[in-house]
Amino acid sequence: MVIDRLENIEKYTLLHPLFEQAIDFLKSHDLHSLEIGKTELKGKDLLVNVAQTNPKEKENAKLETHKDYIDIQIPLSGTEIMGYTCLLYTSPSPRD
Repeated sequence: MVIDRLENIEKYTLLHPLFEQAIDFLKSHDLHSLEIGKTELKGKDLLVNVAQTNPKEKENAKLETHKDYIDIQIPLSGTEIMGYTCLLYTSPSPRD
């Protein structure tokens, strides 16, 4: 989990091979003018999903866990409180 400000996003380019392309997109587009919905940047491997949601109260929020993808969340208006917890991952047992 990384929590930071959008102006520092370039610090994280090396965390994943697709981050450079994702960061280039974020820097070259007016995020407030993006249409609601999904836009594929590199097929299903890299996409932008713009959603209009209402922030949830802490009591009604559910924790998210991602094993198969990385989620860069950028609230464009208002304040959003995000919680997180460590995902305990155990590797599969070796086959005999």
